[in-house]
Parts: sequence; C-alpha cells; structure tokens
Amino acid sequence: MSITRKKELSTGGAIAIIVFLLSLVGSWFTHIIYCLKTAQYLLLIAGAIVPPVGVIHGFGVWLGFGW
Repeated sequence: MSITRKKELSTGGAIAIIVFLLSLVGSWFTHIIYCLKTAQYLLLIAGAIVPPVGVIHGFGVWLGFGW
C-alpha cells in the first residue's frame, strides 16, 4: 500500500511562477517588436524559430543591450 501526499502550491509560489512566465512572454514580444522596428529580420526569424534566442534578446533589450 502506497501513501501519496498531495503537494499544494502556496499563493506566493503561484504568483512567482506567473510573474516569471509573464516576463518570458513579455521579453519575447519585446524581441519581436524591436526586430521589426530595427529591420533585423534574420534575428527575428532566429528568435521565432528558437524561442530562447528571442527571450534572451528581449531581456537584453530591457537592460539596454540591443544587438
């Protein structure tokens, strides 16, 4: 007989996860808008095909490091 424990996520943990996911999506959209405004179409395509490229670039734009 196995005993399973139900792990519940606290409110603070849920908020942290939501904020983290929203920052990923927001930085990816920042990447798309930045690439369209600066006509960097190859970087736009790379960020659309491989989302981590877009997310990292979006965070870089937020921090002032535009490629």
